Amino acid sequence: MVFDLGCGDGRWLSRTVKDRKARAIGVEIDPFRVIVSWLRLVFSGTSRCAKVVWGNMYEVDLTDADAVILFLSEEANAKLSPKLERELSPGSRVASFYHKLPGWTPVKTRKNREEYEIYIYEQKGKNEENK
Repeated sequence: MVFDLGCGDGRWLSRTVKDRKARAIGVEIDPFRVIVSWLRLVFSGTSRCAKVVWGNMYEVDLTDADAVILFLSEEANAKLSPKLERELSPGSRVASFYHKLPGWTPVKTRKNREEYEIYIYEQKGKNEENK
């Protein structure tokens, strides 16, 4: 299960379902963007495997997440970092586009099709640190 926090227009949500054959949930607080995301899922044929919810990404329960996508500001990443550490299971992955996730060390860094830097992180066990 992939969560796209602050999914915006749903492009990464839709692409994740298509490219990774994953089930996904997008979380967006802007009602207009929720509608745009939903339309993208419908017209891309990915709505059976993905949904978008109108909500606050800081309040969504991430305990079922296998992976989380972030394309957010440095400030938003900093605010989410402790939540991700608390709620994600060991082995869960976080992909952060453009900005690093404070307090975590990437296991991999790469560029995507649009040449954005992507930092890939993996949640460690409870006795390990993400540093």
